[in-house]
Amino acid sequence: AQFPVDKRNVTAAVFLWNARHLWMLVNHHASMSSYLSLLLLSRRTKEEGTFLSYSFGGGAAIVSLMYLLTVRCLRYQRYELVQKRREHVTYGKEHFVWLANVPNKYEFPWADVRATELGFFRTYAIPSVAKLLVATREFERDAQKRIEDTSLLIFEFCESDPKSPRGEAALRRLNAIHGKYKISNGDFLHVLSVFVLAGQQWIDQYEWRKVSDVERKARANFWIEVGKAMGLTDIPADYDAFVAFQQAYELKHMRYHPANRKVSDQTFAGFADAVIPWRCLAKPAIPLMRAAVWGLLE
Repeated sequence: AQFPVDKRNVTAAVFLWNARHLWMLVNHHASMSSYLSLLLLSRRTKEEGTFLSYSFGGGAAIVSLMYLLTVRCLRYQRYELVQKRREHVTYGKEHFVWLANVPNKYEFPWADVRATELGFFRTYAIPSVAKLLVATREFERDAQKRIEDTSLLIFEFCESDPKSPRGEAALRRLNAIHGKYKISNGDFLHVLSVFVLAGQQWIDQYEWRKVSDVERKARANFWIEVGKAMGLTDIPADYDAFVAFQQAYELKHMRYHPANRKVSDQTFAGFADAVIPWRCLAKPAIPLMRAAVWGLLE
């Protein structure tokens, strides 16, 4: 539903169909070549063997080239559609939610999720945040459950719309959970900045293309709406403002506290339980996981 049918789609489909049949032909040729090799091994000359080798190699090269060309034609199709919908970067527009979710849902889902998970370690480095997380003991009791519960609530309003029935219900629940604790507006905004920046910065550095300006604006505007729904004030106005806010806030508030290490260790324990099915091996793996994560952080 996201991609209108056009001539490029039809051409690509025909291209793939022809490539499939050519590959079948090459495989058939390879099978016949192997069969003939067994029957005529004693009679085949060196020139005949060389000819068959070149024939098979040429067919494989053609198929490989066609595959690469097809990937190149289709890879930027969604990116081009994003550019056509650049007028929809503000909330309320028809394709706004889709634009905001292109990097994390369609193009780079793995990178975006992993970067956001790593981004939470930035919030642990703020003592007021870390001390609250330790005091609730939720990470100590079951870190993986805490992570999954948060992910499910975020998924609800990211998948649909912060103002859709399911999105509003998820945000009400999120506000109810946070409402039991005294959390500063600045700490809330710092966590919000992680959702805006972490995935996009990781994608810009490591993925096959950078996040476009259209996607960047839509993503920032999406989380601005989430911040408004949570009752936050003084929300940064755009992506660049979030970058400036995060840098200034961390320079002022980020420092070591024993709670920082405690909540990070509890998070590693939750990750280990989720990744390693054998509990007896999960605990010994924590130092290795910690070293890997520290290597990925700034």
